[in-house]
Amino acid sequence: MRVYKVVELATSDAPPLRRSVDEIIEQGERARRRRRTVLAAASAAAAVLAVVGLAAVARLSAPRQPEQLTPAAGPLPDFPQPSGPFEFTIAGYQVGRFKVSAPTGASAAYQRAPVYADGATTKVDDTTAPESVAELVVYRPGAFAADRLTDTRPATVAGRDALQLTAEGHLVLAWQYTTGAWATLETPQVSIAELQDIAAGLRPGEPTPARVPFTLSYVPAGYRAVEVTSGAYPGPQLGLDPAFMARGGALFANPLPEPRDLTEPWNYGFGPTGGFTISLIPNSQSNYPLNPGEPRTPRCPSEALCHAWNADGSLQVEIVGDGRLPDAELLRILNGLTLAPSVLAQ
Repeated sequence: MRVYKVVELATSDAPPLRRSVDEIIEQGERARRRRRTVLAAASAAAAVLAVVGLAAVARLSAPRQPEQLTPAAGPLPDFPQPSGPFEFTIAGYQVGRFKVSAPTGASAAYQRAPVYADGATTKVDDTTAPESVAELVVYRPGAFAADRLTDTRPATVAGRDALQLTAEGHLVLAWQYTTGAWATLETPQVSIAELQDIAAGLRPGEPTPARVPFTLSYVPAGYRAVEVTSGAYPGPQLGLDPAFMARGGALFANPLPEPRDLTEPWNYGFGPTGGFTISLIPNSQSNYPLNPGEPRTPRCPSEALCHAWNADGSLQVEIVGDGRLPDAELLRILNGLTLAPSVLAQ
């Protein structure tokens, strides 16, 4: 059988946190609208995951350079850029009461990370879980089109020119973090002054490949992975503890989105970015769990939403489509999925 080695292996242990999908949707309503209209899974343990190879990665055209602002405080700092489509090159850091997580999502156009704040928590079942109060997105050179932003106002980051705007009730700060490359911070609740401080603290990290905890032997024709996440669902990293919602996942799209002219990330289920997502979560955290005595045969509890399980039923694989692929195709994808041995050993 021809194997598309879409994702390869490795997780690390971490204690699980429990939360409901309704709380996830409530805390990240805008994010969820952009990702999908039905979110039918709950959270899971944090995991450090990686993609070592992607034979099905798209050939993406070279992005154009966006309009640049003139730095007002000397040369822009130098940041390493990813050498592959799914690689992390930024690091987590602390700014006052805010903690920027290590990045959780990577694509051929950007990296994304949740931002936490001291005291920003939510009660989930019997557990107090942190909330992400903002999302950091670090774009590759040429991927972000600042000239397409509208209704902007001037701002500064570390003394350099920047832009601020309001989008659907969220405050957004955009700035050049290195020559030709932009980053954004989006928040429903943090002030512009605090965002400026967080932005000024952005720093590079050691290049690290992103990993997801499964491999695939079948991908429908025309579909390719365009974003992968480590310890989170693919999509916006705002709201109820997104870095702990899932052990890892991937977004597949057809047609392939171009890594240029972006003013925000590719968010599943919104605009041109359709396709399907695959995520791994503990069965106990699912809204559609496998109950004791039930067969572990893959099944679809509703249209464009299907699940499969590992041998003992403790882990659930969720696949959510946009309605263009029939459930039979989603089940075929699940039947060709193999979980990483390191995941099964946990």
